[in-house]
Amino acid sequence: MSTAGNAPVRYDALESCRGIAALFVAASHLPVNAHLSAIVPVQSDYFVDFFFVLSGFIIAGRYQRPLSEGFGIARFMLLRVGRLYPLHIAVLAAYLALRLLQELAPGLRISAFAAADPWPTVVAANVLMIHSFVDVANWNGPSWSISVEFWTYLLFAAAVVLARRRIVLVLTGLLLIGPVAMAFIVANDADSAMVRCLFGFAAGALTWNLLQGRTFQPGVVIEIVVTAALFVLASTSSRFGAIIVPFVCAAMIACYVGATGAFGRALHHRALVALGTLSYSVYMIHAFIAVLMRGTAHRLERALGTEIFTVIDGVPHLGTNPWLGDAWFLLYLGVVLLVSAITFRRIEQPCRAWFRVKAERMA
Repeated sequence: MSTAGNAPVRYDALESCRGIAALFVAASHLPVNAHLSAIVPVQSDYFVDFFFVLSGFIIAGRYQRPLSEGFGIARFMLLRVGRLYPLHIAVLAAYLALRLLQELAPGLRISAFAAADPWPTVVAANVLMIHSFVDVANWNGPSWSISVEFWTYLLFAAAVVLARRRIVLVLTGLLLIGPVAMAFIVANDADSAMVRCLFGFAAGALTWNLLQGRTFQPGVVIEIVVTAALFVLASTSSRFGAIIVPFVCAAMIACYVGATGAFGRALHHRALVALGTLSYSVYMIHAFIAVLMRGTAHRLERALGTEIFTVIDGVPHLGTNPWLGDAWFLLYLGVVLLVSAITFRRIEQPCRAWFRVKAERMA
């Protein structure tokens, strides 16, 4: 495993898994009357738990040892800011522009916003990364996860600095408490955001500590079992699956970290790895694209005097029949991938490079 001072280890199979998970999350957030929507699990939100577990694995592998040896919490958090903030702020600015446009032209009826949204409060909460903890509108719904992940990074860094070699005990404690806390939260319909992140992150970080660079050859049968388990959980309507998902995701990571099985080798395909590279952009911008697409379709419906939506269970779905819905679905995913490629190259890459330079100067 690499330290923060060396080039980071790249797990292409896991990168591909992250890209596939991001695409499923994106696909679940555009209501379409389509054949293709049948392949999207009803609980695609569970794929966010995979992000938490994978983040714990990667962060522990790259930063646990350096943090215990004086790398510095401030330096570590600066790098995390460079990873999360630039695109988050860019998407927030895009939503703010739409929000202000709605004030100037209320007839636009932009569905992403309620009329009473206090936009200065929303912006402040997002800039402070507390929008998952306070009662404000969350314009970019998926960004709830980076809010809790940001503070989980800080807690992890502090725990490593304080506990040092005993960090495994801390992670084990979190992993044992996690299922109990999640069961209580789900049973009482409480907010699970921070607990989900801590639980998943601990599962991933503990997985790295258990493996410590070792890999094993699980075979295609085990790969199928653990991968299918995640999709089965995501395809059920029970929220109690959130108690099991981090363990399943940790098992997937253990299977694919060495990419020795048939599935793991397939995940090295360059198209899937490229999708993984774009995964953060896909995750962060897809809801905005969905808002624009629904708004455009509503205006076309009014302008052309023809139906574009089908109301299913009280929710307007794009496509008056499943074939048209498939076209909308593919168009949406295509636009998401195109815009993600642009935001990755124009926002993510240069900003991350700039923050890395600043962090190096703190050494």
